[in-house]
Amino acid sequence: MCKLIKIDDELERNFYEEECVVESFATGLKRIKDACDKAGCRVKFEMPDESFVVGFYRHGIQKLSGTAQKEETTAQKIAQKEERINALLEYCKEPRDRDEMMKFLGIKHRTTFRSDYLNPLLNEGKIAMTIPGKPRSKNQKFNSV
Repeated sequence: MCKLIKIDDELERNFYEEECVVESFATGLKRIKDACDKAGCRVKFEMPDESFVVGFYRHGIQKLSGTAQKEETTAQKIAQKEERINALLEYCKEPRDRDEMMKFLGIKHRTTFRSDYLNPLLNEGKIAMTIPGKPRSKNQKFNSV
């Protein structure tokens, strides 16, 4: 739904009692519907709870089901994370320490950085340690492979 308009309770009662014959009440709802029909925009009149709602839907846009929305959101998050990983790999062409990498990504929590970025990239062989024999060294840096 693109836009909502709330109209007073008296109009709601009149609208309901007259079964959608609203032009006589000078509300403009018929003009709204006609303009939407002409433009190919779907309009929906609803009366939830204590209000009156007019919903406008853009042409060709359908509301996604809850599952489809979750799938779309998940796909977007995966794409965003891949972009961040690619940017990090580009940034690490020059050896960087963990704090530099975290600051570059805007991550403050070390555990999150380690589990979501550092360990997966090390396991996939996309980055390497500059001191592989001492993974916990304070001088440890990482660079893209």
